Amino acid sequence: AAVASATADPFPDNNVDQIDTAVLTVAGLALAKEATPEPVMAGEGLTYTLTISNAGPSDALGVVVTDSLPAGVSFVAGASDLGGLCSSNGLVSCDLGTLEALQTVIVTITTTLDPALPALPLTNTAWVSSTTSDPDESDNTDTVTSTVQTNAGLSITKIASDDTVTAGEKLTY
Repeated sequence: AAVASATADPFPDNNVDQIDTAVLTVAGLALAKEATPEPVMAGEGLTYTLTISNAGPSDALGVVVTDSLPAGVSFVAGASDLGGLCSSNGLVSCDLGTLEALQTVIVTITTTLDPALPALPLTNTAWVSSTTSDPDESDNTDTVTSTVQTNAGLSITKIASDDTVTAGEKLTY
C-alpha cells in the first residue's frame, strides 16, 4: 500500500508498506465404504464401493485411496468413476489425482473370496490421503464387516449290489 499527498512530506520513506500473507490450502476429505452382497458366499465375488468426498474449501491434490484386503480375499479389478484404475501389490491403491472442493468420486473394487474361507465375519478397511492438509482426518477411513456364508455342495451316489432281487434275498446298498 502507498500513500501520497499534495503537501510535501519530510519523511517519504514511511509512505509505502507491504505485508506478506501465507495462504493455506485445506481440504476436508471423507470416505464411506459399503460391501455387496451381504451376506457373501465363500468362493464368490464381493464388491467394495468407496465414496470419497472433499468438503473443501480447497481442492485436494494427490488424492490416493488405499484398501487393505483381508486374508482370503483376492483383488480382481478396481476403478473410479473418474476413469482412474486401481492396482494391487498386497494393498489396493487407487490414484485419484485432484479432487476439487465439493466433488465426490466413487471407487469400485471387485474381489473374489477363497472357497475355503470359513464362515466368520470379514473385516475390511480403506483410507484416503492427500498432499493437501486435512485438519480432521477422523473421517478419512472406514471399515465394513461382511458376513461370510459357506456352502458345502455335498452329493451322494447310491448303488445296489444287484439290479434285481427276489423277495426274501439279501440286497446290499
